Amino acid sequence: MTEITSGERRYFAAANSGNGFCSYYKYIFDSSKLDSLIIVKGGSGTGKSCFIKKLGSEGERRGGRAEYFYCSSDPTSLDGLILETGDGRRIAAVDGTAPHVRDTELPGCCDIIHDTGKYWDSAILSDKREEIKSLIHKRKSKFADIYDHLSAALSCERIVDRIVEKNTDFPKLEAAINRLFKKIDLRHGDGRIEYRLTDSIGMRGRVRFDTFTESADKVYRVTGNGWKAFFDTFVKMAKMRGANMFISPYYLDTDKVSGVFLPTESVAFVREDSDIGDKEYGVINTARFSYVYDKADRKEIKRVMRSAKSALTEAESAFDEVRRIHFILEDIYSDTMNFELKDAEEKALIASIL
Repeated sequence: MTEITSGERRYFAAANSGNGFCSYYKYIFDSSKLDSLIIVKGGSGTGKSCFIKKLGSEGERRGGRAEYFYCSSDPTSLDGLILETGDGRRIAAVDGTAPHVRDTELPGCCDIIHDTGKYWDSAILSDKREEIKSLIHKRKSKFADIYDHLSAALSCERIVDRIVEKNTDFPKLEAAINRLFKKIDLRHGDGRIEYRLTDSIGMRGRVRFDTFTESADKVYRVTGNGWKAFFDTFVKMAKMRGANMFISPYYLDTDKVSGVFLPTESVAFVREDSDIGDKEYGVINTARFSYVYDKADRKEIKRVMRSAKSALTEAESAFDEVRRIHFILEDIYSDTMNFELKDAEEKALIASIL
């Protein structure tokens, strides 16, 4: 797994999961909560990500603060951002193409379409129609394979979750979390919950952003097979107390939580494989809240986790082919683009927005 560190507030807005493509785009890029939303349309290699990055960079240069949302399949490519400007506006930009198709909800008064396709040479693309059609079909087929492999891995992990749950001493776990709330001085907020995915699996394997750990003053590492039970119980109890939380769903099963950041307390809780350096404030060993596993359960956990690991390896292998196809398509489209005209018009567009 790759841990990516940067000065940005980096997240994903979707996940390639065992349930298929799970998107939080509609929730995160909610027009009713924005002053402006730019929906970027166009093919691979037409500079959608570049436009979003330029908007964020210029907004930050003018004193704003941005959250960047990267593609769950290609964590080097931007799919969106939310910019809080110096004068209090919230401006967002989002890639509105498949698989996260987005159209206007408040056309004109909030949402606008920026079509990077108007800068390509359609005549050249028409000559390559059959090649493009074949590549897109192969990519779609390969994604179907990927989601089958991820589904198999998820099925295995759910078996482990059931074994862990039946062996968890929940009263003991809840008592420990109550003590934890006192230690970190959990404060009553307005109950605001934001979903921000910090890990994904895609063309570059498993990738995690360190945004939660970099944002926090104190970080707790959650270890052991009982991490699902811990996070489920922690979030439930924190909600009852009206805590403000940023929650990261687990990439393989977005119904599970794999990380929590408490902004008011500046405390983060992350899984044991996170790189948190010298910010580690404590370790929560979930084995403390488990009854003694019998031999059959221990054997079953080892068996199904081997199967899950194998399925994830197959998914990553399939992503290698997706990556190859992706860059071929990017080259085809980018070779037809008038980037000089695009850059000039986008500079004017960004100036009008900001």
